[in-house]
Amino acid sequence: MAMNWAVGPALAYGLTYAGAEGKLQGLKKIDADTTRLALVSTVGLSIAFLGAWVNIARIQYEMPWPSMMKAKGDKNWLEYNAVQRAYYNFCEAALVVVPIVLVAAPVAPAAILVASQMWCWGKFFMSYCYAFEADTSRRFDLASWSYLFYFTVVGYGNLALLTKLGVSTGLSF
Repeated sequence: MAMNWAVGPALAYGLTYAGAEGKLQGLKKIDADTTRLALVSTVGLSIAFLGAWVNIARIQYEMPWPSMMKAKGDKNWLEYNAVQRAYYNFCEAALVVVPIVLVAAPVAPAAILVASQMWCWGKFFMSYCYAFEADTSRRFDLASWSYLFYFTVVGYGNLALLTKLGVSTGLSF
């Protein structure tokens, strides 16, 4: 939690100070709606893939509905639970990121677009590694970089709130 309130705003403010939004807008004009739609679309696609993998794992590892997790010691408990947990973890993280992007997109649409897409695909890759790598801890070795973008998105959300409260952040609604 402290990381969200310390590192995130520092990253977002640093990008604002460096003029990242203007530079990105110079490449391609991006508005808040494009940013919102892009994230909702990619999160939806990611959740669809992860959900499909859970259903495939249900069949492969003989996991009946409505049970969600296999008990430790059951046949293939680790393999099935890893796929199910990867899906849950992505959904849990999306519940934080998506609302922030929906609200904060107007303050820096291009920078938030890039940060949220990098977070989404990095988190998807991390979930894939967790679900299918024999050593689930390798997900951090391969995709921990996505947290940098998570903190950046959260930071933009915090800066958007400060901007609305009248604090000078270099951003505007």
